Order: sequence, then C-alpha cells, then structure tokens
Amino acid sequence: MYLLRRILLYIFILLLIVSIYKDLSVGQTLLHDSGIEDTSSIEKESLEFKVIKVKVQPGDTVLSIIEKVNNNQLDHLDIQKVMADFKQVNPLVDPYDLKLNSYYYFPVY
Repeated sequence: MYLLRRILLYIFILLLIVSIYKDLSVGQTLLHDSGIEDTSSIEKESLEFKVIKVKVQPGDTVLSIIEKVNNNQLDHLDIQKVMADFKQVNPLVDPYDLKLNSYYYFPVY
C-alpha cells in the first residue's frame, strides 16, 4: 500500500510539473506561430488597409487577432471600424462566430 501511494505521488508531481511547463511555454508564442499563413500582405484596390490570412486558434477573437497582427497598436482605431473592416473582407462570416482552424482575412493598419 505504501508503494502504491508513493507511485501515485510521483505521478501527480510529474503531471503538475508538465502542466506548469506547458502553461508557461504556450504563452510565449510568436506571431508566426499563431497560425498566420501568409505574411506577405494581399492588397485590394478599394481598401485603405492591407489584408493577411490568419488561421483561428482556440480562444481567438476578431479583436485579439487584429491586435496580434497590428502589434497591439490599435489605440487610435474604433472597434466599430475594425469590425466593419473585417466584415468587408469577409462578407459571409459572422465575426462573433469564428470557426476553429479556419482561415479568415484580417486588416493590417
């Protein structure tokens, strides 16, 4: 019985260490690891911004992805404008219902 408790304690400690390592290492991903497929921008004639194609990861929202691709420099932009621009380049997509592992176009200002 003592041996079984000791083995379970070691397994628990090992799982705890692995989970802490995963939590700390996942938070430090770079922009190119977050699913951006094409770093070269696609320019459209009538747009006042560039567009890139990004793969949606778990926990991503339109605003969080736009912040990533714009290097958190969106202080001067209105959220309504950002959402309207997203809808303009993705006309058939509901910005509040992004599908995981799908690619969408996001504006780069």
